[in-house]
Formats: sequence, structure tokens, C-alpha cells
Amino acid sequence: MDNDITMPLGRFCANAPEVRYDSNFLIKNENISNSTIVGTVIINDCDPCIKAASCVNVCIYSGRRLIKETRTNCCGNFVVTGLDSGCYKVIGRRKGLICKHKEIGIGDDSIYMLNLVMEREKRDC
Repeated sequence: MDNDITMPLGRFCANAPEVRYDSNFLIKNENISNSTIVGTVIINDCDPCIKAASCVNVCIYSGRRLIKETRTNCCGNFVVTGLDSGCYKVIGRRKGLICKHKEIGIGDDSIYMLNLVMEREKRDC
């Protein structure tokens, strides 16, 4: 498996759309300014398969102020660039899934890798 964080799950994600430079799942060096959060959102299901959580609304807050907002791609990946160092709350929301959040601290000019594991609202295991 490749260790390239600049691509979606690649050949392991059959439904991945064509990668474009303006999408949320490709990082080019010239697109990185200040600090960056690279993340994946997955669904914790009853079966042993890991399911990518597509179309999750990901919001980055500093205190109560919304700083950035994006959505996961069909493979559950997202990228947020241009963040200053500091403490942030990352919140993932999607209909049918329980809202998930993590509080993180990022440094100057760094890349922070974040995984959010979400649960379905109703589980019939």
C-alpha cells in the first residue's frame, strides 16, 4: 500500500472520481500554506468491513468561531489548508450518523493527520 497522503485511497477505492487539483483530496506543495489537516472519516459498522463516510460535512472551529468548512470525498478523505497554529475543534456531521468531534492542537507549518470514526444513529447488530 502506498504511503502517499496526497491521493485518495487510490486503487483501493473503486468509486474514486478523477483526481483534480481543485478537489479536497489532493495536496500539492504550492497549495500548502501555514498548517494543514489531512483526514479520513469512516463508519464503525457491525460487519468487519471499514466503510468510508462520503459527503460528511467537516467544520473547523477555533473556540466558537467557524474557521473552515469542507466535505469528505467518496473515499471519506478531506483536506483543510491555511490554518494558523493553535487549538481547534474538528466536527464531522452527516445525516444518519452520530456527530463526531475531536479537539486538536497544531503547530506552525505542519501537517496534522486526523481520523474520525463515526457511528450510525441506529445500530441493529
